[in-house]
Amino acid sequence: MEDKKYDVFVVHCNNSDDNNFVQNNLMPWLKQQNLKTFLSDEDLLPGSEILPGITRGIHQSRKTLILLTEESLKSQWCTFEIIVAFEKAQRENQMSVILLLKGVDKEKLPKNGVLQAAPSIEVLESDTWKDTLGKYIREEISIPMILQNGNVAHGLVWSHFTGLLDPILPHLDEMIQETDVYKSNGSCFPIVLYELIPEDCRLGLLPSKGSNGNITYVASTKLKITNRAGNEREYELRIFSLKDQNDGKEYFFIADQPFVLNTFRHVEDDNGEDEETTQRNLNLNVARFCYTMQMILDHPEMKRQWKGNRARLVQYCDGGKESVEDILLKAIKEDLAIYNREKIDWFNSGLYREEQSYDYDAYICAFKEDIEEEKKITEFLERHDVSVAEGRSANMLGNTHLIGKSRWLIFLLSKAAMHDPEFTLEWLGTLQEVLNKGHTLVVPVILEEDREYGIPEVLRWVTYIQKMEGDQDNYMQRILKTIQGGPVPMDIKSYLPAGNVAYGLALGYVKNYLNLILQDLNSAFNKCSEPCQRHFYILLPRSCKCKNTLEEENDHCIVTKHDTILLYTAPNGRKYSCDMYKLVSGQGRNKIDYILGLYAAPVLCLYQMIMIHIGGLKEEEMYKQRQEFSTILYGMLHTQLGDKANLCRFVEFDGTRLFYTTIVYYSMPLGNREKWEEYAHVIMITTTFGTGVADGRAKWSPVAHWSHSKMTAGQAILDAIKREGQN
Repeated sequence: MEDKKYDVFVVHCNNSDDNNFVQNNLMPWLKQQNLKTFLSDEDLLPGSEILPGITRGIHQSRKTLILLTEESLKSQWCTFEIIVAFEKAQRENQMSVILLLKGVDKEKLPKNGVLQAAPSIEVLESDTWKDTLGKYIREEISIPMILQNGNVAHGLVWSHFTGLLDPILPHLDEMIQETDVYKSNGSCFPIVLYELIPEDCRLGLLPSKGSNGNITYVASTKLKITNRAGNEREYELRIFSLKDQNDGKEYFFIADQPFVLNTFRHVEDDNGEDEETTQRNLNLNVARFCYTMQMILDHPEMKRQWKGNRARLVQYCDGGKESVEDILLKAIKEDLAIYNREKIDWFNSGLYREEQSYDYDAYICAFKEDIEEEKKITEFLERHDVSVAEGRSANMLGNTHLIGKSRWLIFLLSKAAMHDPEFTLEWLGTLQEVLNKGHTLVVPVILEEDREYGIPEVLRWVTYIQKMEGDQDNYMQRILKTIQGGPVPMDIKSYLPAGNVAYGLALGYVKNYLNLILQDLNSAFNKCSEPCQRHFYILLPRSCKCKNTLEEENDHCIVTKHDTILLYTAPNGRKYSCDMYKLVSGQGRNKIDYILGLYAAPVLCLYQMIMIHIGGLKEEEMYKQRQEFSTILYGMLHTQLGDKANLCRFVEFDGTRLFYTTIVYYSMPLGNREKWEEYAHVIMITTTFGTGVADGRAKWSPVAHWSHSKMTAGQAILDAIKREGQN
C-alpha cells in the first residue's frame, strides 16, 4: 500500500461531550502510541475549503476512526466524513475504517455492507478497549475477506427489487381493485404486497391451489405483458384468504415469497455444514437481505412513486412461538386500520411535498464555455414541463435571488469549469451550504471527465450525473428523473456504499435462472416453429443499457420477433419464457437465422440501480461491476451448471467493441478445467488490444473478436453465429 501522511483520521461530532472525550481521552492515547493523527477541526488549514480538506485528510490517512455517539449519528458533517471514509475503503480494497461505539448499540446500526463488516469497539469505563483499538489500527484487512456474504444479500435484494417489485408496485392498486375478490371484499383486502420471508429460506408456504394450513388460494391477478431486457413477461400475483380463528372473519391478501432466497439455501446446502452452522449463516444472510430491502421500501422516493407503503416484509420461523398465520393476520389488520382510518390520497396529501414553495423547478449554472450545453438541457426540460429560471449566468453569487426561488440547482461541470478557480469556489461553497441544510437539492452534471484528476471526490456523496462519451440524451433523461423526484435526506443508510453487488447478481443468475431454464432447453428448441440455432444467446452490453426488445433494422440486418417460447414453469407457477427472433442479413437479405436470445437481467439491474438513485451506485462503478459480473459468471458456470452451460452463448459488446464468449472449454481434458479462470483472465486482457482469435489455446478458449465499427446487438449476434460456424 502507498505511504500515507497520517496514521489515523478521527471523525467525531463537534459537541461538548464528544469533544471532551476526543481531546482528553482519545487523542492523548493516540499520541502515546506514536500515531500521527488528523483532526479536522485542528488540522484543516485556515481559509481552506472544508469539503476538499476533509476528503484529502481521509485519503492521506491509513485508517479512519469514527466515534459513533447518538449525536454523531445525527450530524450531517459526520455522515459526509463516514461516506468518504467507506468509499475510500472500497476503492483501496482495504477495511480502513474502525468504529468506536460510545453509548450506541451496534445492533441498531445500518447493516449494509461495509458498515456492518467494519471492526467495532465499545468504549468501556476501563481502558481495555484501547488495546483492541491499537490492534485494529495496525492490522491490514482486505475487504473481500469479510464482505462476500454481505454482497450476496445486497445483490439479491436489487435483483428481486428490479425484477419484481419495481415493475409491479406502481400498478398494484389497479391489479387488486380490478379483481372480483376486491370488489366484493374491499374492506378486508389491503392494497399491499406481503413478502413472506422464512428464516430457513425454504419456500413453498403459499399454495398454488387449495390450502396450506389456514392460508387458502383464491384467485390470481395479472399485469399486462411487459418487455424486460428483451423478454416478454407476464407478472402474476396470487390472492389468498386467511380466517381469524377467534371471530371467523375472512381476510384477503396478495403475497409472494422472494424466489432469490433460494440462493442462500443452495449455498448452504453446497457447503455441507452442520445444521446449527447452516441456520446461523441463513439467519445472518436473511437479516442482511431484509435490512437492505426494508431500506428501499422505506425510502421517501419509493413511497412517492408507489403512492404510499405498497409492500411489507413478514418474517417468520417455522415452529416458532408465533405461527406465520398469526403474524400475517396481525400485519393485515394493521394495514387495514391505517388505510380505512385515513383514506390517504398519497399524491395529494402533501406528505412528501416540500416545506418551502418555489417559483421554478430548476436553476442551471453553467461555465461560460458550456452555455450551448446549458441551452440544450433547458430546452429538453421545458419540453417536459419543467420550469427553468430565467436570467441565469455563470456568476452564481450574483443570482442568489433566483437560486433561492428554484427547487433544484443544476451545476454543469466540464473539465474547463472544474479548472476555473472562481467557478470552483462558487459551486463548492454552494455544496457546503447544502450540506449544512441536510438536504440534497443539487444535481451536479459531469459533462467531461478530467482523466488526470477524475471526478471531484466531494461529489461522491451527492446524486451526480455523468455524460458519457457518445451519450446524446440519456443523461438529460436522468436529470429529468432526478428533478421529478423529491429531495433526498443526507443519510448513512441511503448513501453508504453497501458493497459489491456483482457476486450476488452472478450467483443468483446461475442458481435461480440459468440452472432452471437450461434443464430442458433442447425441448424448447424443438418447440420452435422454424429451425433455430441450438444455443441460447445472452447479451451483456458494457453500457448496461438493455432495450425492451432485440428488434432492430439497419444496413447490416433486420431483427424481428417471431415467437415466444416457454422455457420452464416453476413450482410456484411462474413461467420462464424467451422470445424467438428472426435475423435477416447478407447481400440481398438472403440469409435467415432464428435464435432464442435476451439481455442478461442482472446487467439491466445494474443500470436500474443508477437510474433509481438510491442504490449507492455511480456510473463509473456500474461499468466495473458489469465486467466483474461477467468474470464471476464465467467462473461459476462449470462448477454450478456442468455440461448444461454448453448451451449458452454470451455476447459482450459496448457499441464499439465486441467480446464473444463461447463456452467451449468443456472440451478441455478434465484435469485442465481448473486452468479456466487463469486462461479467461489472460484472454480478456489480450482481446482488449488484439485482433482475431486470442492465442494458440483457441480450441480451449472463448472465441474473441475486435471490431472498430459500431455494433448493435443484432450485429453482435450475427457475428457470433458466423464465428461459431468457423470453429
